[in-house]
Order: sequence, then C-alpha cells, then structure tokens
Amino acid sequence: MNVLARVKILLMVGVVLTLSGCTALFASFDSRIEGMVVNAAGGEAIGASHVWVRGLSTGFIATAKTNARGEFSIGVEPDRYEIKLSKSGYASSHVYGVDANSPTHINIIQREAFNPRWSTKPPVVDISGVSEGNSFQGEIPFRVDVEAENPMNLLYVALGKTPGSGFMTNPRQAYTESDTSGDATIDPGTYGVRGETTFEVVAYDMNGNRTHIIRYINIISVSGLILPPLDPKAISVTLGKQIAFFEDPVDPTSNAGIEAAELDTNLYVEVTWSPSSGDVDGYRLYRSLNGVTFTPLASVGPTQLRYVDPGSDIQIGRNVYYRVAAFRGGDESEWSEITTTRPLESFDVLSVSPTDSESGVSRSPVFRWQPTKRVGRTQIYGVVLWDTVLGESSFWITPDPPEFTNQVSWRWNQDGRYSGTPWEVLQSERLYEWQVAYAAAVDNINDPRAVSIAVNRFGIAHPDIPVVPLGIASTDNFTFLTGNN
Repeated sequence: MNVLARVKILLMVGVVLTLSGCTALFASFDSRIEGMVVNAAGGEAIGASHVWVRGLSTGFIATAKTNARGEFSIGVEPDRYEIKLSKSGYASSHVYGVDANSPTHINIIQREAFNPRWSTKPPVVDISGVSEGNSFQGEIPFRVDVEAENPMNLLYVALGKTPGSGFMTNPRQAYTESDTSGDATIDPGTYGVRGETTFEVVAYDMNGNRTHIIRYINIISVSGLILPPLDPKAISVTLGKQIAFFEDPVDPTSNAGIEAAELDTNLYVEVTWSPSSGDVDGYRLYRSLNGVTFTPLASVGPTQLRYVDPGSDIQIGRNVYYRVAAFRGGDESEWSEITTTRPLESFDVLSVSPTDSESGVSRSPVFRWQPTKRVGRTQIYGVVLWDTVLGESSFWITPDPPEFTNQVSWRWNQDGRYSGTPWEVLQSERLYEWQVAYAAAVDNINDPRAVSIAVNRFGIAHPDIPVVPLGIASTDNFTFLTGNN
C-alpha cells in the first residue's frame, strides 16, 4: 500500500472517530426540538447563540447555533432534555425537562449580561414537594430554593406555562430578590389546568442568568359538559421601544418594576372573551398562523377572561388567529368563533418645532411633530408642555388622547381651554419644555384589532385598547425660550 493510500485511510478513520459522538449528523430522528431565542418575552431575536442539548436518560448530546432570527432546530431521540445557551456578552440560560417525545417548540429568553465581569453561571434550583409524574387534587404544596453566585433578582412559579412578568404571563407567583419561595402552595384552579400539565419554575439572578425547570404532573378532577365562551377578540400591540419588564395594569403590585430599553420592538397579542355559561374549570386558548391548523397555546382559570400572548413567532403584517374553548375536568366545549389580528409596524414620532434650544419663540407658538412613517389608518397624539420655572406644572398642548387624531400641529390654546386664565398665552422670556407624550396608530378607530404605540409617557389608557404599557418614553424632549412679544 502506497503512502497516499495510507494517509487517506487514516483521515477517514479520524473523521469517523471525530463524528461518532455527534449522532445527530447521521441518524434519522422521529423527534425534534425547535426553538427561538429572544432577549425578553415578545422581544428581539438573539442570533449566533450556542445551543447545547442533552437527553436526561439517553445521554444523547447535540449542538446548534441560532440563526439571525434566533431560531434553532435539532433532531433528537425521544427523551426529556436539558438545553443550555451561551453567547459572549450574554447571560446564560438553562432549561431542564423539555419533553421531546414528539416535535417540540420552545421559546427561550437569553438576556445580555448586566455586568460581563460577573458570573454567568445559571442559578441552581431545588424543588421540594413536586416530583416528576406526581398526581394532585386541590392546592399543591411546594418549596423552591435557589443557589446563585450573583444576588437573586426574580423567582417565578406557575402551572401549565412558562412563568414570567405579570403583564405577559399573568397569573404566576413571583418572589422578588429572594432565593426561596418558602413553604407555599399553588392552586390549579387559578391556572385552569387539569389532567396532564406542567409545574414550572423560572429563576433570574441580577446578571440576567436564567434557569427554567419543567416537571410534568397530573391534576385530578371530575368531568362535565359546558358551552364555549363567547365574543373572543384579539388585539395585537406593537411597541416602538422595547419594554423589558411590564407592570401588570390589572395588578400593579404583582411585578417587580418597569424598565424601558432602547432596543427592538415588543410585539404581543391580547385575547379577551366573555365567560361560558355554567361552572367551568377554565379556558384553553388555541392559536393558528394560517387560519386552518390550530395548536394549544395556554390554559387559564375560570375567572381569567384575558390572555397576553408574547409568542416570538408572531410577525408584523401577518395574520394570527385565535380560538377559545371552555373545559371542566376531561371534557372540553366546542371552539369559539375565530378572532384575527394583523400586527402593525412600529414607528416613532419626532418633534419639529419649536426646535430644541430655540429662543425668541412666540408666546402663542405652533407646535409641530412628525411620525417617522405612516402606520395604520388613524394616528392618535398627545403633546405636553412643562413650565420649567414652576417646576411641576405641566399643560396639555393638544386635547387629551384619544380625541386628538391625524394632526401633526397645534397652536397653543387653539381650543380656548386656557382662555381667561394666566396661561392664555405663555409667559414672556420664560424657559419651557415640550414633548410628544402619547402617539399610537390603530387599524380601525371604531373597532381596533391592531395598535402600534410609539410613545406612552404617562400610561394613558385608550378606552378601546385595554392593554397600554406604561413608560414608553418620548424620543425628543425639547426646550425653548419665549420672546417678549
């Protein structure tokens, strides 16, 4: 055998030995884990994140990397899996207990590290009282304890879903800056879960490192027959500036706080419905991206008639469809009618005049602003002025939202609201500050199914848009000096 032939054989053997530990390259799999990695619920995609999966019983190991849309797909053997994410400059994210006995989709949050010099080791979560395969009837006693190298930020517990902020995943049980839940209970009735479901825990430390534990359990109940819920309505909400944490507008005390980040947009859908007649254990939501094939989305309790869907596969300009069913025990009603929404693009609003630091401005100035793009059929604006000398005094330049629509200019006191008062005209040689405090676009002002919110400085509530996050800041904040005219 000549030297060249020997080299070829050695190279072939080396390739076989190198790849023998990565069965995914050769085998044909019945199961698959598909996922999307984002920086917040409904947030921007994280590309080039390394994904590592391991079968809990088989020891099967495979790896992948997310694409520019944050997506990954790995063929696997049927098993329960742990998934680990890593990327330079980002906190770690660890999910334990993903069921891959059939094709599985999971959305995973991976945050940018708060301080790259801090540890990126994920918290270690210990759960007492709830083990894999347990059956429960009534309230479930549990205890969660966490060990982390960084101080703890948030600890979430829920049934039948991935828990997170109260705005996006209400209900859930939250523990702020605590490494334990203490001895606690969780009520399946609050979450509308029956039969096979999950007990899920999510822990974040102060550096954004995340651990998500999933345990599969069974809730025992009785059966019955009920009618479907009525009048489902889906409204998509696009935010021009991403909100990392939301305060629940129904229960502001249920969230640790609110934080706005100048990143990508948030996009989510709020689904509401009227209750089914008679006693029910809860409601199940189903979602479709084509209007034909519906898949289970979430289960909620009997008193919850609203659900916020931050699904990362919801897209701008693409219809998304929802149906709702009521259930009691093992019986489920027929589906409700289909409700549809088509999310709008994001936009921003820029202040035009008076310009920033302008002097000699008229005491009855004309305020002008301009959207960065035309979105929806109707735009709603609200503009506010501060008297910097008086400090806390502020005045609406325009009528209060949502009355003020499709206009991009307004003269001070144009509607006469300040006539006969000291504010009929502005004070001479006085420094003022102004900004667009509210800017939203809707597809149909009389029956909105999609809204895009560029600015919501004060948490203004539109009567036909029930979910309006607080604290979406203005892009421009201009000051000007009046003349003595």
